[in-house]
Amino acid sequence: MAHDQRTEAAAPDGEAQGPADGQPSVEQAATVLDAALAVNAEAHRLILTFALAGALVTALPSASWMYELKLVVVLLLNGFMIREVGRRWGNSRGQGPLTIAIAALGLIGAVAVAVMAFMVVFSISLYVPVVRSWAEAAAYFALTLAVGRVANEYFQGARTVDRDRLARLIARRRARRGAEQQREAARWTRRRVLLGGVGLGLVAGSVADFFRWRRSVARGRAPVEGAVGDPFAAAYATEAAWQAEVRSILDLGERVAIPPPRVPYDRDEARRMIFACKMAVMQYRIGRAAPDYSGNVTRVREFAQVFGDDPMMARFFAEAIQFRDRFGTSDQVATLVAEQEFYEQYLDVEHPPLWEGAESPMQRLVRPVETALYETVPRYVRHEYRLPVFVGFVLKTERANVVVFRGTQTSAEWLHNLSSTQRPYTDPESGRFCGWIHGGFLAMAAQIRPRPVEVAALLDPSKPCYIAGHSLGSAVATIWALRLALLRPELSEQIRLYSFAGPRVGDPAFVKAFGELVPNAYRVVNLADSITLVPASTMGKTFAHVGQQVSFVGAAGELLLNHVVDLYQLALDRGVETTEELPPVRT
Repeated sequence: MAHDQRTEAAAPDGEAQGPADGQPSVEQAATVLDAALAVNAEAHRLILTFALAGALVTALPSASWMYELKLVVVLLLNGFMIREVGRRWGNSRGQGPLTIAIAALGLIGAVAVAVMAFMVVFSISLYVPVVRSWAEAAAYFALTLAVGRVANEYFQGARTVDRDRLARLIARRRARRGAEQQREAARWTRRRVLLGGVGLGLVAGSVADFFRWRRSVARGRAPVEGAVGDPFAAAYATEAAWQAEVRSILDLGERVAIPPPRVPYDRDEARRMIFACKMAVMQYRIGRAAPDYSGNVTRVREFAQVFGDDPMMARFFAEAIQFRDRFGTSDQVATLVAEQEFYEQYLDVEHPPLWEGAESPMQRLVRPVETALYETVPRYVRHEYRLPVFVGFVLKTERANVVVFRGTQTSAEWLHNLSSTQRPYTDPESGRFCGWIHGGFLAMAAQIRPRPVEVAALLDPSKPCYIAGHSLGSAVATIWALRLALLRPELSEQIRLYSFAGPRVGDPAFVKAFGELVPNAYRVVNLADSITLVPASTMGKTFAHVGQQVSFVGAAGELLLNHVVDLYQLALDRGVETTEELPPVRT
């Protein structure tokens, strides 16, 4: 008891100390709790002040080059805010791993909140253009507010409270009791000024957005939906923009002038090439059905004995005989293969019975669950794997070289078709820039083995080199023709590219480079085939076709039927294609 009395007597005036074991007394705990609540409230007011300051910085209208400067200012404000919040708590330390982890996740969440705030306000601005500048102010306000809350929880979550910090909190609380109301009034005045500044900034930004929107309307670029003003003026502005786009497309066609081939189009060779494209499709299908198939399209009689009366093999054998008759004696010097991921293949799960014989009541109860799992799980558990597939072949006949590519057959190839982002292409050997090429087609061409450099060594430069492809194969054949001409310049005059149902491959720079390297190219197209119209000529850095157009009209009534290789083969066999071009369109 005497020891406790000496301890209390030695304490500062009016401040009770805890027991001798160092634990705080009830009075001290109550005082610390009161002080902590006061510090917490002060920290929240401070955070709100910094959030308003951040919103004020971004709400004011400014030039585009100042956006990065605004971001730097807001980040500096966040740094000062975290420091000030830490000072309010005495820079408390000793946070546990859980507190640190929660703080890290909280910072990530703060960024997510800012992004969502921006997206919400920006979405509203699509229909109310005058609030466009509010999106950034909302994002930075939300970011600063969330970061401040995370910092406050971090410093507040100290695992240990030392006695020095406890004394500072008590002293600060006592010292501020007298002037707290006056200081709070001053802080409220400061926040009021910031809030008024934010309001003025938002109004100024709205005025700037309004005049910016009015200028866009005057130039005819205002969106039709949600447009405010004369509907007839909006309609005329839209029509004017459409006419301008049409003129730009026509100008693009005039800029990409394709000279006529030096070797005239040969209908008989075109018939052979379209038949070869059909054989490449059969090569792929037989390869999927028969793992032992080598991919050789010139020697199939021994496979007929393996398949027996299989209808697919019988059809393949009959068409292979026609193929041999059309090309004469030939030797397949290379089988073109690409390794692809088969996304459509699912994990094969057999359905064996769990029990044999009579089932017990429990077994009958479990049976529906087992059946549901066997029927459902394979649909969601997708087994992706890479598998080599045949994409074409290389032949050497008595009179020519032949390189053939088939069209789209797998899901992975459809993904290549859709990957229309253009990639710059520079020849790795010569360093010549050849324009911008469809990224998916370029990736597909790069997957094929053997590589163009290996195939080029197999070709006879003294004979014509026919390169053909249908659909996706047409795009790949175009890229390979360019590569072979670059690898062996003596093949340039010998190459005859026959593309069937081909999409656009590259930009005008690519078309120009291709025309210089491969002067003999023929683009056989069904005018009713919409695949030949993609990608749009205005996409990316613009797209254009290569080669002389050889056209016919074969409307089978369906999108797919207008594109299949059989329709092209039928049209060429009937001789309905023509090299005459349609007169140019004028507006």
